[in-house]
Amino acid sequence: MAWIESHQAIERHPKTLDLMNSMGWGLDETIGKLHRFWWWCVDYAPDGQLKFSDDILASSVGLSGEQAEVFVGAMVDAGWIDEGPKRVHQWWDYHGRFLKVKFKDKPERWKAIQSLYSVTGAVTGAVKDTATRPTDRQTDTDRQTDKPTSKEPKGGALVDLLFEKFCEITGKALKLNDSRRRLIKRSLKDCDNDIEGAELAIERKNKEWKDDEEMKHFLTPETIFGASKWLKYYETRTDKIPNGKQNSRNGAPTIDRNAGNANATQKLGAKRLRELVEASQQEAGRQLSKDAGDDPDFLF
Repeated sequence: MAWIESHQAIERHPKTLDLMNSMGWGLDETIGKLHRFWWWCVDYAPDGQLKFSDDILASSVGLSGEQAEVFVGAMVDAGWIDEGPKRVHQWWDYHGRFLKVKFKDKPERWKAIQSLYSVTGAVTGAVKDTATRPTDRQTDTDRQTDKPTSKEPKGGALVDLLFEKFCEITGKALKLNDSRRRLIKRSLKDCDNDIEGAELAIERKNKEWKDDEEMKHFLTPETIFGASKWLKYYETRTDKIPNGKQNSRNGAPTIDRNAGNANATQKLGAKRLRELVEASQQEAGRQLSKDAGDDPDFLF
């Protein structure tokens, strides 16, 4: 039976809280999703190398669609996934013990995995206890892939500028990692490097979603610059936001409570009016019957 180490400090670690806030999950759900992700990696990425699409990685924790890009981006931001190459952060530190047991008859395989994480020491040696905590903060070395590469493509200045504008408009403090650089570079290409138009698109989505408890969590580069939605957001950048804001996932308008109250008031008014008319007619009928009874010649 496969296993991973799980430390109680995960519950209160800033990386866990960061992921929780980015995804809009509760604490229990966040911890559960992390463990589901690690369990999946035990079976399908035993060396910690994540050579899979965002959709596949997200499906390991039960997510799909737009949430795939959001999830992977949030995992990178929080420090649970490293980039360049993409792999589970400190996988060797908290899974190395199991790998040693799993590959006890294949020391060359175990040594190969060691080399991926620059682990020193003999193949048959024990993994150091001081390095078995998955909740250690990332060091500057761990974060080195978040820095611009020496091979930054032409137009990198525009990518930096648009990312800064995104953070300024949404009020978020995010890191520009390699994945986001690629997303923004492609998005700029799709709109012919129209930086001003791209800013308008971001501003429009921010106004539409920032006060929506369900949708504000999707104000991320992964969602806004996602391949499936960016052109739509860009092309509607100058459109007026409807009073009944649209839910981007199914196109159904959200409830306009003020309009609902007005309609309800109108319906109550009409109903009351009918009741008053009916009561008046009934009273007139009773009076007519009474007058007829008092005077036999009344109706003639």
